[in-house]
Amino acid sequence: MSSPPPSPEASRRETAAALHELSESLTAITNYVETASRLLHQPARSHRDLAAILDKVSAQIGRTHALMRRLRGLIG
Repeated sequence: MSSPPPSPEASRRETAAALHELSESLTAITNYVETASRLLHQPARSHRDLAAILDKVSAQIGRTHALMRRLRGLIG
């Protein structure tokens, strides 16, 4: 026996929450990339600083991919 599909209201709430999460992740990626760009233009910046920022970008991209899989699950 399969469970009944979620109500339209529940689906809307789930979708809205997922879209909010997606927006947060993309905003974080944008901020990290802008910071990395500024650091690249400063003399004598440590590559460790840039590597740390790129690690954060990678983590946010992974979060975004997971969220997209979740959204795909909502639409079947």
